[in-house]
Amino acid sequence: MKQIYIIAKETFTLLRRDKIFLPIIAFGCCMMFVSSMAQDTSADELVKVMLDVGVTGFFVTGILICMLWGIKSICESRKDGSVELQLVSPISRYQWLLGKYFGLSFSLLVIGAILYIAFQVMMLLDFKQFISFHQFLIFAYMYLGWLVFAAICTFFATFCNTPTAIFSSFLVWVLGMLSGILEETLPQRSIGTWMEKAITSLATFWDFQRFNLIDYTYYEASFPHSADLLSFAAYGVALITILLLGASFIFGRRDLV
Repeated sequence: MKQIYIIAKETFTLLRRDKIFLPIIAFGCCMMFVSSMAQDTSADELVKVMLDVGVTGFFVTGILICMLWGIKSICESRKDGSVELQLVSPISRYQWLLGKYFGLSFSLLVIGAILYIAFQVMMLLDFKQFISFHQFLIFAYMYLGWLVFAAICTFFATFCNTPTAIFSSFLVWVLGMLSGILEETLPQRSIGTWMEKAITSLATFWDFQRFNLIDYTYYEASFPHSADLLSFAAYGVALITILLLGASFIFGRRDLV
């Protein structure tokens, strides 16, 4: 556990030295400025605009951080041979990989906290109220989606170069975001066909819309029950576990470079 902590701390330090937190703070300030420009709209419309802007910015930021910095931290360590130097010490390959993942996850947590605080400040400035529990859950499950995407990036970074890992990770994520939508919009004529079965099977095991609760906020009466929320969380944890196990298996049985 100590070895994983050392690698995670080093990864977080490297990301911090890359100044990834400064543009996040600037983005949070821009969010507050945009909300102040929308004061002429009604309260309900303003809340909707703020949620759309906040959640969209939250979602895109985490995805970009994982692709541009998470994948880079693993691929560059393999390319420049620094991973070999670190593995000379009593650190196994799976500990090194988990350390990289947890370092990225903690960086995402800090980034998520910054954006969450910025959104809370917007709510206080515009409505003099705190974020509701349902709105908090939107950000919490979006962060869980970040962690899943970080695991996807870690998986591909173990055996691909940087451009290939970025493209593959993004493609797999888009597939997960669209599978549930495709299942709901299937035409009647496709029912019973191989396409319907394939899309249904894909949506059952690879549906990332389970981390997207933004639509439920406008209709809180239809917000998922606690049992559904727990199943969504368990689904995310299961995906992360499977992806990290697969990444550890591949990383432990291939050349480091």
